[in-house]
This record gives sequence, structure tokens and C-alpha cells, in this order.
Amino acid sequence: MSENVYQSVWPGLNSYTEDDQARFFGRDREIDQLQDVISTEPLCTIYGSSGVGKTSLLLAGVFPRLRVRGCLPVYLRLGHDEGAKPYAVQIVDGCLRAAQKARLEVKETCPARGGAARETLWEWFHRHEFVNAVKKPVRPVLVIDQFEEVFTLGSGKAASEGWFDELTDLCSNSVPEAVADAMADSEDGLGFSTEDQSWHVVICLREDFLSHLEERTVEYPVFRQNRIAVSALSKEKALEAVLNGGRDVLDEPVARMIVDYVGGSTGKIEAPLLSLFCSRLDLLRQKNGQEKISLELVERNRDDILGNFYNESMGRVSESARDYLETALLNANGYRNQVQIDDVEQHGVKPDEWRALERERLLHVVTRDNVQWLEFSHDTL
Repeated sequence: MSENVYQSVWPGLNSYTEDDQARFFGRDREIDQLQDVISTEPLCTIYGSSGVGKTSLLLAGVFPRLRVRGCLPVYLRLGHDEGAKPYAVQIVDGCLRAAQKARLEVKETCPARGGAARETLWEWFHRHEFVNAVKKPVRPVLVIDQFEEVFTLGSGKAASEGWFDELTDLCSNSVPEAVADAMADSEDGLGFSTEDQSWHVVICLREDFLSHLEERTVEYPVFRQNRIAVSALSKEKALEAVLNGGRDVLDEPVARMIVDYVGGSTGKIEAPLLSLFCSRLDLLRQKNGQEKISLELVERNRDDILGNFYNESMGRVSESARDYLETALLNANGYRNQVQIDDVEQHGVKPDEWRALERERLLHVVTRDNVQWLEFSHDTL
């Protein structure tokens, strides 16, 4: 029987979603800190290494808490291709979709200012109110994930749209220069108070791109505010994640064995690798018809779990593609190399092959200076 028939309580290398909140553990400190900062401050920047679990933390941990606090979390992954809408339009569209899904009403509080080709985000959020079924206001929280792509895939787009000017005005609640100029030449008012700010912005990016954001703070100081780092799990927190998340399918001795094995000598555990390890064990448990993951099952399979996942994923591509990727993307010491995607394809790896491995989360795409590179997601894998 195929593994696809079985469903694990762990998502493997996929991110946890908001629907997974009941089985997401090990991040209570970060969740408490983030919900407090996000719900009270206009801007928060979250950063951490690739694969540390930032998206899962936000979706499964923070989003449900924000809803309880009267907020509407809006998850945004901006599109950067040539045909993509302006970033500001993508954000407005994302807000409207999130509001519709949450069954909120989005009300215009005053007419739009005439004469502009497109109103700024600052104006749009001042002119609109989000209310729930009992007419209470709900505050939108704009969460821009994978923000590093603005510096890579979207570098030209961001410059042409004046993106950082617009985002700065939104985060700092500053009257945009174009709006100020237009109002100076008009006898009409804006129709809203410029003092109120009922929205929040969260930027989420990889730690190695934090320097790119820092460069912007010379011109845009607002981006220095409220930075929060997300780190790998300690063994204590990893044990909490495994034991509570899998309480129906394993006991504490089994959870400790898993954490000790995945953590190795470092004691720092990448959450996605831990989730993958547990997920694969859970699938084996189901295949074997066992009620729970046993110590014996872990001992018998632990050395092969990640290797089997790797081999099954690599089985989706041709032998020549696998040979090339393993040679090009690993150095002599077994650590990751990065290779430009153009070079990968020129060596015979078809686009649908490397994209299949990216969907499996085995490969990761990195973009630098508008050039895309491939690398393995984890040295361990």
C-alpha cells in the first residue's frame, strides 16, 4: 500500500498551517513574544536561518493568538515576475481575500482621493475599516513572508514602484509625499484622521538577508524597530514538540530517543528535520499496523529514515540528473554547494525534475542578484 494512503500527525518538511495549531508545540516563548509585539507595534521583523521554522511559527503559533486579540492575520507571499501586480495591489487583494474568508466586512469610511493613478497603501488602509459580524473593528496584520525575495527576485520591481517609500509610510503612519503635495494644491481634505493607525506589518526574512534590510535603515530608520530572532529548537523544546504533538502515537521514552538521535551532539535541532523524522516513523507505524511508535521501531529504522526519504525523492528524477546533482551540489566533505539553475539545466537536468525535488523540499532555490541557484535544503539530508 502506498504511503500516500496514510496521514501523519507531523507535516514532514512542509510548514505547519493554522489548521495545525492543536499539534504545534515547542515555541511558547516565541509565540508569546511575537503576539505581544505584533499586536501592539506598527512593525515587527522576524528573522532566522532558512528552514528554522519561521513560517510554521507564524501560521500555527501566532496567527490563532492574533485572531483572539481582534486581529486579522493576512499571510502574503509577494509575486515578483514581470506580469505580477504592483506590490501594493497584491497586499490589498490579499487583505480582501483574508477578510472574505474570515467573514469580515470591509467598509469604505470615505471616498478615494481623485486624480491619482493609484492610491497609496497608507491611504487605502486609512479609508477602510474591517468589522466582524457584531460590528466590532478588526485590525489587519500584514505578514510578508519570504521578504528576502524583494531584494532578489523583486529588486528592480521594488525600485520602480518606490516600494520602500510606500512601505515606510505605511509602517510609520507618515503622510506620503505625493499625498501631501496633492493636498497642498487642493481645498479638499482627506476625509479621515491621519493620526489613527489600525494596522500592523510583519516582515519575515532569512537571517542572511538581514544585512540587506539594515542597509535600508539609513534612509528608512523605521526598519530598525522590533526585530525578533527565531532559533533552532533546544532538546528540551524539541521533546515538548514531539511528545505533545504526537501524544496519541508515542510515549516519553520514544520521544526522548527521537530527540537525542536527531539532536546529535549539538543539542540544537532544526524543526523541519525533526518533523520529517517523526513523520516517516509515523508512516512506518501505520504500515506495520502498530498502535504506537515503539522503541524497537525507532532503533530499527533511525539510521535509514532520512536516507530512505532522500532516495525516494531522488527516485523522481533520472539517474543522470541524480548523478549530476549529487556531484555538483555537494563538495568533497559532504557539505552543500550552490549551482546556478541555468547551469543545472545545461547539464541535462530538466526543469520539471529539479522542481519536483523542490516540491519535496529536498532542494531549495536561492536568489542572489537576480540569479537563481539550487542547493540541498539540509546538509543532513
